[in-house]
Amino acid sequence: MCKIAILEPIGAHGGNDIYDYNLVNSLCIQDATEATLYTCDITKPKKGYNVKLLYKSIYGNDNKFFRAIRYFKGTFISLLDAKKNKANIIHLHFFGFNSLEYTNLYMAKKIFGFTVIGTIHDVESFEKYAKNDTTKHDYRKFISLLSGIVVHTDYAKKELINNIGTKLISPKKIKTIYACDLDYTTLNNNQIEMSKAREKLNLPLDREILLFFGQIKKVKGLNILLEALAEVCIEAPEILLVIAGKVWKDDFSEYEKLIQKHSLQNNIDLRISFVANDDVPYYFNAVNAIVLPYQKIYNSGVLIRAMSFATPIIASDFGPFKEFIDNNENGFLFKTGNKKDLAVTILNALQNKDKLLHIGKKGKTTIEQKFSLIEIGQQYCEFYNEVLGEEKMLNDNKK
Repeated sequence: MCKIAILEPIGAHGGNDIYDYNLVNSLCIQDATEATLYTCDITKPKKGYNVKLLYKSIYGNDNKFFRAIRYFKGTFISLLDAKKNKANIIHLHFFGFNSLEYTNLYMAKKIFGFTVIGTIHDVESFEKYAKNDTTKHDYRKFISLLSGIVVHTDYAKKELINNIGTKLISPKKIKTIYACDLDYTTLNNNQIEMSKAREKLNLPLDREILLFFGQIKKVKGLNILLEALAEVCIEAPEILLVIAGKVWKDDFSEYEKLIQKHSLQNNIDLRISFVANDDVPYYFNAVNAIVLPYQKIYNSGVLIRAMSFATPIIASDFGPFKEFIDNNENGFLFKTGNKKDLAVTILNALQNKDKLLHIGKKGKTTIEQKFSLIEIGQQYCEFYNEVLGEEKMLNDNKK
């Protein structure tokens, strides 16, 4: 029996609960595999899932020092519980490379002696873009403690190897497994009539609507989209762009200046806050297309979820997007960072409604084919067993 302990403290606080539960589910439907999720107390337990909310009161407005203490306490208790339950592997998730992330890894590996696999979501922490710091992060102290690494796109794997080289860890120990960031319970029945979705969100029924969705970061190219929108409005003055998501280490006033500069106030609907999971289906079904003008990304949950709703995608032709989108087949690609090409792509996409509908459906088919929970779980289990087998061999040789 392979027992996996997944430590992912963010959970529902950052909208990761769907991803977390899908990962647990993909593992538990495999033979001879058990998985336990350790996460924050904001996350709602799901019936039939082994979830333990041991990270208590780590978010909020309390003093950072006390929240950090509670965070480390949550990690320690989680690892203690995993040890008691004879877990084979600790699976950690890295969204950045800071002292909190490193302490979790160090405790799991050095103090408790676990075999540790890490999913690296951001190969380079995007915080550096917020600080305009182009220095590559030093991964060495993290990589040296990991027995295996999971990334969610081939592009991320390539970039990771470029950053760390092959001396610290063999490329064979870096596995690409697609992110299970979908609501599988509604995948086959997630269509809401556009008019009803718009009524729910208080959006106009008679305008073509584009959507920029998710956390607002410098790297996501919202400025490029606003510049392109100014050109689109010359030919399509009634078009509306909905911007829905919270700001992450970015200055939204810079985008407001662009809106004012190009007199786009009547073409923008600002919803600058976290979007609850229950509202996501309404946003994706209410719009004609979603625009992802990202300049750099290693994986996009927004892309995957939007395609699963048959929402047509207009995205930059950057690394990961090309792994999922064939231009003019199941989505539209424009030249990364090129506002003029984005404007042309938007206008061309909206001109043919039948083609737009067809491309949205093709996008959903792509996701259904690539993101089978059974297949994803099989890939994880194979990787876990490969890592455990190699470590056993190394330990036997030492003896």
